[in-house]
Amino acid sequence: MGGKKRSDSDKKSGRVLDFFVVFFCLSGAVVSLYLFQDELFRTVRSMSIQPVGTVAEKYNTVQRRLADRVVWDRLFAESPVYHGDLIRIAKHSGAILNIDGNSIELGENTLIHIQKDASPLLIVFFHGDINVTSDTGGGITLAIGDRIVEAVPGAVFSASVGGEGIVLRVNEGSAQLVQDGKIQNASAGMIITRDNQGRERLQPMVALTSPRPNARFLKTVSRPLPVNFVWNRINFEGADSLLLEIAEDRAFAKIVQSFENPWSFAVVPMDAGCWYWRISFEKTILGSGRVMITDAVPPSLINPVMDRQFYFGTSSAQINFQWTAVDEAQYYLLRAGSSPDLLNPQIDVQVQGTSFTSAQFKSGTWYWQVQPVYSSSYEGGSVSSQTAVFHIF
Repeated sequence: MGGKKRSDSDKKSGRVLDFFVVFFCLSGAVVSLYLFQDELFRTVRSMSIQPVGTVAEKYNTVQRRLADRVVWDRLFAESPVYHGDLIRIAKHSGAILNIDGNSIELGENTLIHIQKDASPLLIVFFHGDINVTSDTGGGITLAIGDRIVEAVPGAVFSASVGGEGIVLRVNEGSAQLVQDGKIQNASAGMIITRDNQGRERLQPMVALTSPRPNARFLKTVSRPLPVNFVWNRINFEGADSLLLEIAEDRAFAKIVQSFENPWSFAVVPMDAGCWYWRISFEKTILGSGRVMITDAVPPSLINPVMDRQFYFGTSSAQINFQWTAVDEAQYYLLRAGSSPDLLNPQIDVQVQGTSFTSAQFKSGTWYWQVQPVYSSSYEGGSVSSQTAVFHIF
């Protein structure tokens, strides 16, 4: 009898345990479904929100957290960014954002918060490194704790925030640092440094005025392009020497050029490609960046070819112009006219693609050429194609 009672008691205890296990599993499934549904609805809602910018470039790990979410998403080139986004850059990573006409380069271990609704662009900058080329039509503001950095439209500047405080470098234009109602102005070539207690830091530094951060140059000649590196030395003694190095990679494992003891400038010949530079003093890196050199080759004319003859008789002379594409070109300027110099062309249009058709031509001899046009982020001019001639009879 006693054995039977224990067996019934064991069965009852087992059923209770099974009930709690099933209840726990079902509760977990319900919570998981709720969280999945909530995350799905948030994602759907975010798709209807207009982005404020895009990720122009990125390397390695770049993450974004939407304002009303807890999950971090991976970002890729051309990914949209939104008002309220937190952007986090991992170690050995980086990104360039285009927001409201401003180019914002983020270095490794950087965290920012984007605020761009009806007001001008505000970047809450928590820590890391940021390079900004502001739009000429509007300024940009950085909020760094209780400090505010305000830049004039078109200013180019960089800021670093870490355990030792803040460093603000101005390359072009001007900016000001506001803290506790006190304003400190900085023009091109100046540096503002403050430790975490607001005191000025006096270690050796350089303020680069050329090239601008993340500079892009167009090379229209076959020889290397001379790039001017110009900087101001701050808190140096007269005999202190600097080292400027140019490398093929971010880690500077493949250094291709070195300039020892440059005073405040160096002229560096560069071929097409992506190059990394750094300036150091006694093995301490004082500044670094990237320069991209693009071969601005002219397009080749495909149609009409040189000296082609068209016989239209009494019909309309419709000409289909075609040319080869050029990497990085935003659009093309097509000019066609009756004089070889094309000073007063009959056709002077912007073309997004690589072809254009026009019926504006009568009998006679006509000349035409195409010039690629690049983004305003490039420095230097482009070169037009050769001028071709065609005849209409």
